[in-house]
Amino acid sequence: ALALLLLLACEPGRENRAEEFTRGLSAVHRWDPEKQAGGFYAYDELMALGEDAYVVLIAHLTDTTETRIMDLAEITVPTVGDVCFHMLLRLSGMKVEDFRAEGVVVMREIQNPIFGVRFDPGARTRVQKKFRSVLKK
Repeated sequence: ALALLLLLACEPGRENRAEEFTRGLSAVHRWDPEKQAGGFYAYDELMALGEDAYVVLIAHLTDTTETRIMDLAEITVPTVGDVCFHMLLRLSGMKVEDFRAEGVVVMREIQNPIFGVRFDPGARTRVQKKFRSVLKK
């Protein structure tokens, strides 16, 4: 019984786990317009946390660490912040268009949203603020 209590006491909290998984998003190498990064361990674990991942995902919206997502037709490499934005949209049910006033631009001619959503200067901070107020986390 004591061993079980020690094991439970040492288990990292959900927010700590979310932080660890979010750092792992830099290794994402594929983004499907429908499934996103489904099948990638860190992505799947964060999505399974649901609302418990909000705080960490919102905090990482400004993370400019590049992922390994590549597309020969695109020059830009999506960042961890980009991945977090799309994950938050899916988890919250919000749409990209909900952030137009904050400076989020959709390039309609680009089929894959990870490449087709762009942020004006300062937009990521405004998006963070909106997510925090709407999601109350």
